[in-house]
Amino acid sequence: MNLSRFPLRMLLMLALPVLILLALEWAFRAQLWSPYAKPDSHAGTSQRKLEGLRDPRVQQIDFVTLGDSRAVYGIDHAALFAAAQARGQTHLNLSMPGSHWMTLILQQQWLKREHPELRGVVVGLSVSSFGGVFNGDYELGIVTPWRTWQDTNRVAELIPLQRGKPETYAVASALMAWRDDVSDLLQHPGPRRKALAWWSQQDHWLALQSNVDEQRDLCAVPLHRVSDCDALAGRSDVEPRLQQACAGLPRVPVEQRWGHAAALAGQPTEAEATLRDTVQDHLRSWGTERPPVVVLLPMHGTWLQDVLASDRHAWALSILRPLHEAGEIVLLDHTWDFIHEGQTDCHAFWDFYHHNNAGRQRLAERLSPEVAAALGE
Repeated sequence: MNLSRFPLRMLLMLALPVLILLALEWAFRAQLWSPYAKPDSHAGTSQRKLEGLRDPRVQQIDFVTLGDSRAVYGIDHAALFAAAQARGQTHLNLSMPGSHWMTLILQQQWLKREHPELRGVVVGLSVSSFGGVFNGDYELGIVTPWRTWQDTNRVAELIPLQRGKPETYAVASALMAWRDDVSDLLQHPGPRRKALAWWSQQDHWLALQSNVDEQRDLCAVPLHRVSDCDALAGRSDVEPRLQQACAGLPRVPVEQRWGHAAALAGQPTEAEATLRDTVQDHLRSWGTERPPVVVLLPMHGTWLQDVLASDRHAWALSILRPLHEAGEIVLLDHTWDFIHEGQTDCHAFWDFYHHNNAGRQRLAERLSPEVAAALGE
């Protein structure tokens, strides 16, 4: 045995795992794994959007719609696309379930890099979007396919790294961002292969211009308040879907609802000030030809009257109205459109969060002309 070679051999043995980890980190940062993401995951949804955007038919993007699942269901994306096409322009739907402020910021950065010709943006939100900057670690999965990994500091401002919480390590590591997805593939290779094969046959470009088809409603029993849901407990004659929807509603006593009275009086908490500054800075930084169009989508009364603080709507407006009055955004507030005398129109929603086809169509009758005027169409 040549003892003089032993330290070098040990050094190589110690370095090899580090080199392998670095190589894997590079591969994941280079988005080599993205095409194999679980299609129905948050990252998989982003990947499908990006595949649509990379379609050769996308030569130029004039307008986009961003937002969370309320925008996915509530905005008539097909109508916006058709109206733009009639003018020789393109308006695409990039809204995704779970999107919050970090997603909007990372999508903005991607669009500025890849499509500097963008002329305007529609942002579909609700007053629920104004509870805080942070909405959950899950959002790291949504933004991972959009990232360059030169944005770690910015992402860390929105979701800080937390020792002992591996989910947050995805802020700085692509390997950690994809670890659950890789684990799922190793555990369920067959279903993943079938799902990827099915999605590979879909036209992701068409998905950027179409609507979700949802015809169900909430009209089987009166469901205007959380108390109406509580009255269903133990009943066997109510559709299980409605029972499940009711079970998913938060029960928040009035005294525990986080109100914004001090913030509205000019004394926000640190979290409220951070949200206000983040939202305003983001909306101001689009730099598009037309100011961003911010749509506050209609909400179900259970949220506005029983879950959120009674001043949440006023708090959202206190953040957005100064931008609207300065001409920096166009604010279209439809929050209470489907609530009359304290009762929500059951024909407009299929659950307590989302509109159905009828609700989307009714909203479009009011919203589409407003969006067209705001985008200068």
